[in-house]
Amino acid sequence: MFRIKRISIVVIIVILIFGSIHQVTSPIPVQASNIEQVQEYLFYIFASGNKEIQDEAYVLLQSLGFPQNTFNQISQLTRETHLNLLQFNRTRLGLPTEKTDDILKGKEILSQMETELQKITGRNYKSFLEALKNKYRETSSSSFIEKLKANSIDQSDSISIQVTNPKYFVWASSYSQSSFPKNWPNYPDYVALPDAYLKFANWTYYGSDWSTGIPSAYKPYYSNAPYSVWVSKDDSTYYNATVIEVGPWNEDDNWWDPTNSPTTSIQPNGTLWRRVYYYLLYKHDGTYKPTGTFTSSNPPYALGNMVPEAEDAYDVGYNGGNGAWTRAPYYYSPVGNRAGIDISPELSRDLGWTYPSSGWVWVKPGNLP
Repeated sequence: MFRIKRISIVVIIVILIFGSIHQVTSPIPVQASNIEQVQEYLFYIFASGNKEIQDEAYVLLQSLGFPQNTFNQISQLTRETHLNLLQFNRTRLGLPTEKTDDILKGKEILSQMETELQKITGRNYKSFLEALKNKYRETSSSSFIEKLKANSIDQSDSISIQVTNPKYFVWASSYSQSSFPKNWPNYPDYVALPDAYLKFANWTYYGSDWSTGIPSAYKPYYSNAPYSVWVSKDDSTYYNATVIEVGPWNEDDNWWDPTNSPTTSIQPNGTLWRRVYYYLLYKHDGTYKPTGTFTSSNPPYALGNMVPEAEDAYDVGYNGGNGAWTRAPYYYSPVGNRAGIDISPELSRDLGWTYPSSGWVWVKPGNLP
C-alpha cells in the first residue's frame, strides 16, 4: 500500500486546473425502470462514503419519523443488493462479465430488495421513495457537488503542481476482481477505468499477453505499463492503485485526455485524443450503428472538462442516456450510474469506506497516457 502526503504550498487561484463541475440542475436518470432507479438512488445515498451525503440520508429518515436504526437497515440492504448484482448481473453495474449474466436473477435480486425495503419502511414506503428521489436530486446537483469539492480540496497546491500532477473529482463505485493476469503481484489496491487499452497493456506487462487488443497506432502511447492512478477521498492522503479492469460502462472513454475537433477524429497524432465520441456512432469493426441520439449528421458534442461520458449520460441524458460500443459486442443502454472509476474492496477500506460503497473522490492520473 503506497501513500503520498499532501504538499503545503500557498496558492491564491485553485479553480484554474480542475475544470468545473458541469451544470446540472435536476439530474434525472433516463430509461431505467422504477425499481432500478430506486437501487441507483439507494446506492448513491445510503452506501455513500461521503459524510455530507450520509448526513443527508439521516435528514431524509428523520423527516419521515423513522427510528435511528433505519439507516443501518437500509444501508445493509443496499450493499447486499450491490454485492448480489456483482455476482449475477455485472452489466447492470457497468462491468464486463466473466460469464453470461443471469438477467432473470438480476431482476429477482431487485425484486427482493423492493420487498425488504417495503418491510423496513412500512406504510411510509411511498413517502420514502418520493423523499429518496428528491434527496437524490439535491445531493447530485452541481451546487451540492461543488460544495463537496470545495470542502475536500487541498487549496495549498501550487500552480506548477496543479499543472504537472492534475487531479479530478469523479464519482466512484465499488467492485471486486476475480481473475488476474498470470504474474499479478497481489496488489490489494486496484481499479477499473473505462479505457480497455490500459487493461490490455497492464495484463501484458504482468504476463498475460493481451497486446493484440491494442491497435498499432495506439501501441506507442500504451508502452509504459504498468499504469496506475492515485485516489483520495479528501485530497490529503492518496493511495496508488493499478488499473486491472475496464469499466465502468465504457471501454473507450479515456476521459482524462483532451477532445479533438471534430470530436469523432480520434486518430492519435502526437496527442492521444479522447475516443468515446467515435464509438457512440461506430462499432469496433467500423460498422456505422449509433448507440443513442447522436448521428453522423448530428455528431456528439464535446463533454465537459474531465467529465466521464457515463456521468453526463446518466445525469442529463447525453446520447440518450447510453454508453458506447464495447467488444462484446453491445453497448450499455442505458448506463445505470455516473461512475467514472470503480475501486477495489481494499482501496475502499483505505479510504475509510465500508465495502461496497460509492462516493466522490479525487483522482490523479499519474502515468496514464
